Amino acid sequence: MPLDASAILVMPPGVRVCAGGAVLQNVEEVVVLYWVIAMKDHKNGVNFGKGSSGPQCGNCETSSATAIALRESESKFRTIFEKSPNPVTLIDNGVFVDCNDATVSLHGYENKAQLIGLTPADVSPESQPDGRLSSEKAIEVVRIALENGSYHFPWAIRRKDGEVLDAEVVLTAIFVGGKKIIHATWQDVTAGNRAKKKLIESERFLRETCKHVEEVREEEKASIAREIHDELGQLLTALKMEVFCIKPGRSHDVELMSKADAMGVLIDSIIVRVRDIATALRPKVLELGLVVAVEWLLQDFMRRSGIHCQLHLEDEGVVNSLGSSQTLALFRILQESLTNAARHSKASNVGVWLARNGKFAELVIEDDGVGFDPSGSDDQLRGLGLRGIKERTILLGGRFEIGSRRGAGVKLKVAIPVSGP
Repeated sequence: MPLDASAILVMPPGVRVCAGGAVLQNVEEVVVLYWVIAMKDHKNGVNFGKGSSGPQCGNCETSSATAIALRESESKFRTIFEKSPNPVTLIDNGVFVDCNDATVSLHGYENKAQLIGLTPADVSPESQPDGRLSSEKAIEVVRIALENGSYHFPWAIRRKDGEVLDAEVVLTAIFVGGKKIIHATWQDVTAGNRAKKKLIESERFLRETCKHVEEVREEEKASIAREIHDELGQLLTALKMEVFCIKPGRSHDVELMSKADAMGVLIDSIIVRVRDIATALRPKVLELGLVVAVEWLLQDFMRRSGIHCQLHLEDEGVVNSLGSSQTLALFRILQESLTNAARHSKASNVGVWLARNGKFAELVIEDDGVGFDPSGSDDQLRGLGLRGIKERTILLGGRFEIGSRRGAGVKLKVAIPVSGP
């Protein structure tokens, strides 16, 4: 019993109360403060041991009111404890000493008598999700709660029928009868965890599907690019040769020569356009590696847009750790970023950094344009092509960051995991 506790002793008929060697008269109830070291019956007298404060006697009416208030308080606590919809357990010396009906239902037992006396490990699987033995971890979490006052943690429980559930547990150290014990509340989170797991699995499946679709699309692009370059390109070249074959011997036909020359110019334009389309679908320069492809892309972008570009290659070895899908993804991300800069940024300069940072390859693109509000709607981001860049990055298990503000340009950073040291 704690030092500020009190207890009411109702004296049986004929029993006298002594304090300081004197018999107290007309005392039917005694309020004992602090603690009692010893009590002895000496010829119907009650002696309070040394160290107690002794009895505090009052009239029967006051003492009875106190007793009634205490009993009502205890009754209210018991009602709250028993009727709580949340499972509540009292643990002392590592075993259950009390629990409510919600606890009985959670663990799948018929009544609380079947639970009292068991340990937390008795109602748990042998091991917890982190791999630790339930018996060892139960001792540890109780110790932490006793030392710190409370402790909140996830826990796997095993019902009487063998079903394993996920729970969130809060342990709180409380005083009962002067002794510190554990008050435990349990919350069944199995349904939420299972739904979360299904969502994660669905997202993983969706990403794998999108990744496969992206790979198929790139393969189709490569196939179409080859067909355009090899088949259509050859046909156009043959057509141009046929046009030139018309000229010999017909130089006197001015009108025919003029049309042949015009056809030759038109065919040349078509050949150039076909090559551009084939290159856009699948640049052959990618076969020479990412660095060469990036340099070619920046040169081509500067020629077309007039925006100055500079490549900062901080680690040439980064390209050796990239697979073909990663190389292609970084190339496409840079390609889309440059397109955004040309369409929206009004920039004069674009800087590109390619580096290795731990287990990640990093691509950073920064311009000095007008910038934008990165907290804008999805429609705005989609219009800027950022949605596609983000999706490509996520498909490779990477990270996507973008920073910008009005009038301060845009900085885009992509990091994708790579293999190798």
